[in-house]
Amino acid sequence: MDAAAAAASSLADLHSRRMHALLEGLDISGTSGLEFGALHNPIMHKPTASVLYVDHVDTQALRAKYAADPNVDPGRIVAVDIVWNSGTLDSACNGRRFDYVVASHVIEHIPDLVGWLGQLKSVLRPSGTVRLIIPDRNYCFDYRRETSSAADAILAARDGIMMPGPRQILDFMLQYAPRDVGEAWRGQPGSDPLPTRQNYDWAIATAEDAVSNGAYHDVHCWVFTPLAFARLMRQLATYGLIGFACTRCTATAEGSLDFFVHLMATDDAGLIADSWNWAVAQHQPQPADLPRQDFHDRELVARLKAEISALRASTSWRVTEPLRRLVTRFR
Repeated sequence: MDAAAAAASSLADLHSRRMHALLEGLDISGTSGLEFGALHNPIMHKPTASVLYVDHVDTQALRAKYAADPNVDPGRIVAVDIVWNSGTLDSACNGRRFDYVVASHVIEHIPDLVGWLGQLKSVLRPSGTVRLIIPDRNYCFDYRRETSSAADAILAARDGIMMPGPRQILDFMLQYAPRDVGEAWRGQPGSDPLPTRQNYDWAIATAEDAVSNGAYHDVHCWVFTPLAFARLMRQLATYGLIGFACTRCTATAEGSLDFFVHLMATDDAGLIADSWNWAVAQHQPQPADLPRQDFHDRELVARLKAEISALRASTSWRVTEPLRRLVTRFR
């Protein structure tokens, strides 16, 4: 095998492992879902999957937006089924309900994190799942930024913002610094460009454009690591702001720049709280000779299975199409 073939094989293997981590336990037969921000590289493919593609503008506008972007092939951008940039997601979906939502490198762009998750839950069937791929700050151009706080998430939710706000724009633009993934994993220091007046003026002008003209400027509104994400969700769950339990929150795999999160829609506040406590524990440093909350894991598994069993026994289960199982990894 020559070098080119070996590289192609390695990339194919990496893609396969990533898709397994994202979609593990998701049975797409007889179910339907939404994919956000698919652009030219969708995760769920028609007609194999019954999926609708959601974006903030229609297909033509996306192709125009990315016409000069070297990382996007405008001709391969999927046809957008649902345009959602105002109002409720439920209204945009005409009241339809879905079994799953998939979003790769989307959540960090969402101005109102809490509101967005609430909108997703509103269109999911009971125990529906959300599958997320999220960039890890440590391995991308956000590495100089502080991880996101609950205060920022709460204020964004209070204001119900639909576009990146001035603080989000300024933090992104003033702290942006290129980061090579390989160098980051080898422990090499990243670039640390000196602040310039030119960059400041550009950032201020961009933020002013958003405020004065309502212009949409695409930035990373939120900054995470696996532990930071789990901690933020735990805090928001404690305040009753999150209607999802965590069924998986991976570490960032060596050599990659993102991590994977599986969520399950539920109204069980205790289950939500326990699941995020569990997620935090998976990423907190622990002495090598201590088990990683084995007892708690078993208890959480039992509660997740009990909720699913209760759902299966309910009237709504018998009259609706079968709901996908979200906790295959725990069985």
